[in-house]
Amino acid sequence: MTKIEKIHKFLDKHKNLPAQRTAEWFKMRVGRFGGSEIFNIINLKHSNINTFVNNFLYYKIANRGNPFIFPCVFGNIFENEIKNLTEYNFKTKIYETGSIPYDKLKSVSYSPDGLGIVDDKIVLFEFKCPISREINKNKIKFEYLMQVNSGLHVLEEVIDDKALYVEAEFKKCTLNDLLNNNTFDKIFHNKFLNRDFSELYKHFGMILIYETGSEIYSGFEYPDVIDYGDATFVEMETLFFNIHKKKFNCMYLSDVVNDLIKAGDKNEILSKFIKVEQKTECFSLQELEYLKNILIEACVKDREGIPLYLLPWKCFNYNIIEVKKNNDFFTSELKEKCVYFAHIIKYIVHLNEKNNMNENEIKELLMKYTKEYLKE
Repeated sequence: MTKIEKIHKFLDKHKNLPAQRTAEWFKMRVGRFGGSEIFNIINLKHSNINTFVNNFLYYKIANRGNPFIFPCVFGNIFENEIKNLTEYNFKTKIYETGSIPYDKLKSVSYSPDGLGIVDDKIVLFEFKCPISREINKNKIKFEYLMQVNSGLHVLEEVIDDKALYVEAEFKKCTLNDLLNNNTFDKIFHNKFLNRDFSELYKHFGMILIYETGSEIYSGFEYPDVIDYGDATFVEMETLFFNIHKKKFNCMYLSDVVNDLIKAGDKNEILSKFIKVEQKTECFSLQELEYLKNILIEACVKDREGIPLYLLPWKCFNYNIIEVKKNNDFFTSELKEKCVYFAHIIKYIVHLNEKNNMNENEIKELLMKYTKEYLKE
């Protein structure tokens, strides 16, 4: 069986799983701990019991839907872009799937950002797009390392014991800012440090925010879109909330350009755009306007969308760290914790559905059972 056949067999096996971040996906995760939650289980100790109960266990019960967390929505929006950059870098296709249950531990699951083939090995991709955090090129944050290691175990039937942890700093900017590699909205991204971002530059792109409707535009008379490159934090929070609630949708210039090139379009501006690390200063404002217009045109014609906002961006500090599988990751203690607290959560969710408990009652029960586990 070839590597690509192995991936497709795995995807076919799990094809009926709910898509990531859907209501069904969140419901399925209630009695399980995902990769991003494993750190909380590992880190539980007497000194942080209040944080564990109030900020983790209770939050998992109270927010069983799809909670709006601004930095997470930012990361979700840019995940498409970091995936496209990574596909370009490794000349591979990255496949996505839903939340995969761990066949050796039913209380654990993992939602991979992607699977792909690199150097003839099937690897797990984990993407992070921090909104303001500066990336450490040599070290992964401990909680993210725990996340990746859990994924390497959950997906061990398809992964060749290796993950690629990929991070990048995406910065929003105006269309005119694209003419200068070092310019972006430093207030929004809380970046006042004296860093030469032009040395960290990777690529640029545009995201078109739109809503669907029956309004169709003819010819080249498309509505003006608002450049949100200098929008305030409050304006961005409102925009992201509407994207989170699926009132607005995103369309990506990188996807549109790739589709046009695959269809045989030989326009030199498109060819120049897909050359990652091509400096934005190599583009004229007229060429940038052309790219913006093909994005708007594709939105109107292909999705019958009503274009609203343009979000130009630059990518800096793109970084990749290889992670090898730690065979001793799931210790007997970690397995015991996962089983115990998954059972407690399901039990309290069941009680709450019957008795409509208030916040204090739920937290008191969670504290009681956590203390029992820690033998306080």
